Amino acid sequence: MISADPAPIRRGIGVFILAATAVLMTGWAFKGRRSVFTSLAAGAVTGGITGGFGIPGGPFMIVYYLSAPVPPPVQRANIIVTGSVGILFVIIGLAVGGPFDQGTVLRGIIITPLYLAGVWIGRRIFRIAPAAWFKKVTYAILIATGIMALSI
Repeated sequence: MISADPAPIRRGIGVFILAATAVLMTGWAFKGRRSVFTSLAAGAVTGGITGGFGIPGGPFMIVYYLSAPVPPPVQRANIIVTGSVGILFVIIGLAVGGPFDQGTVLRGIIITPLYLAGVWIGRRIFRIAPAAWFKKVTYAILIATGIMALSI
């Protein structure tokens, strides 16, 4: 059985999202040499945050990927692939832990097509929108998400 008070988790998520957004907005970038070791370290920190604190460590991963000296489409692909694999493992862990019920599965079935439609629309917008616009919109969404997580 998996259980925890959702209020502190939600607040932790809000703080973590706002902190990661602040780092991104400063323009900080990992300037060190990228290697298998640095990628494994970023993955370990992301996984450790997710598993150890019960909050998504994705913002840390996103900071690492967005600071890479690669074109934005490659950054986006790295984030999507890594995030999707991470979500798959979270779902498997939760399924094994037992918190899923019929209502949860039904909501997932209903939300999935909407999520996929959003991904498709986002991909189309990403192709035509300037990178500067994309960053501003992303920051605004992250800030709003962090504030909502803190205020609910």
